Amino acid sequence: MQGDVFRFKCFEVHQGVCTMRVNTDGVLLGAWSDMSGKKRILDVGTGTGVIAMMAAYRNPDAEVTAIDIDQTAAETAYYNFSHSPFSTRLSALHFSVQDFVKASPSEV
Repeated sequence: MQGDVFRFKCFEVHQGVCTMRVNTDGVLLGAWSDMSGKKRILDVGTGTGVIAMMAAYRNPDAEVTAIDIDQTAAETAYYNFSHSPFSTRLSALHFSVQDFVKASPSEV
């Protein structure tokens, strides 16, 4: 994957050609969100997957699903997830939130 790499303490985010790159708002949201004790987390509009990876880092027992309507963003997140130390607990899907709810109404 080409493009800039944003490095965190325990993982890195390859941004490639993704239009939703790592930014201050996303990093602050990932840092300030109270996700403690959560077992399942949904990241809607994941972009590079930075918030999903921060959630997985902060919640060692959580399964994190990340969705994005943009195929390039979903592929970028998938790449980042598969190369992270949390790869077994992260999944990236190319879905709109409406289609995700239709596909898995019992899980939402």
